Amino acid sequence: MSTILKTTLRIGRLRYVNAIPFYHQLWKKEMADLETPIGGIKFYENYPTQINLAMRKGKIDLAPISSLEYLNHQREYLLLPDLVIGSRDFSSSVLLISKDRIEGLNGAKIALTRQSLSSAVLFRILLKFKYKFHNQYVSVKASPE
Repeated sequence: MSTILKTTLRIGRLRYVNAIPFYHQLWKKEMADLETPIGGIKFYENYPTQINLAMRKGKIDLAPISSLEYLNHQREYLLLPDLVIGSRDFSSSVLLISKDRIEGLNGAKIALTRQSLSSAVLFRILLKFKYKFHNQYVSVKASPE
């Protein structure tokens, strides 16, 4: 007599168009309402930093996490080969919204959204190394006004 244990696979889903290829086959299977050997799929939809946190805390089993999340917690994760959300050219994922030109922002206090760890770090790197700026940063929950 064999025992089959069915459980639900918990998958973190990013709200961005560039993440759709990661989920394509999973959505097809879920939409077709097929009986899966693992018992089903449950999606946890959120923005990148929340997906990272849910993965780190074991609330989800599979997700595209940021490269910085992986770098900081390499021993806790297993990478799947040949999967990446990336860009070989400009991706426009980092936006600066300011009443002043970028040249006038050296030393300014800058609000960064908490939605993306990678974008916030890339922005800091850009200001520090390209522009040689020294700024203060404030993390905010929502889009800065």
